[in-house]
Amino acid sequence: MDLKSVGDFLSQNQGSISLLLFVILFAYHKSQVVLTTKLIDSQKDTFEKIIQQQKDSFEKIIAQQNMREEQNFGLLKNMLESISYQSNVISKLEAAVQANQFCPFMRKNKGLKTVNEG
Repeated sequence: MDLKSVGDFLSQNQGSISLLLFVILFAYHKSQVVLTTKLIDSQKDTFEKIIQQQKDSFEKIIAQQNMREEQNFGLLKNMLESISYQSNVISKLEAAVQANQFCPFMRKNKGLKTVNEG
């Protein structure tokens, strides 16, 4: 087959060749659409799994933070109770020290005899 016979064939069958090219391109396009749709669906499933994993991770982090906050609140409550108790004890000690009659310095100031003066 030489170039002249190929050219004659193309010129005589131009409509048939155009139709053949259209059918080939249409079939190629349709197969690419199917492949692209499958690819998108597979990526969609993958992305949904990733998003679900991230959501689960964030929920775990939030639950851990809530648990830590509750523990910190309990510790702070205990510390507040401890500080309140210690303040009461210190107040009682202060009152006992100020009212102490056995202290030589306090006796001297109140006009009482001390053991050393006696």
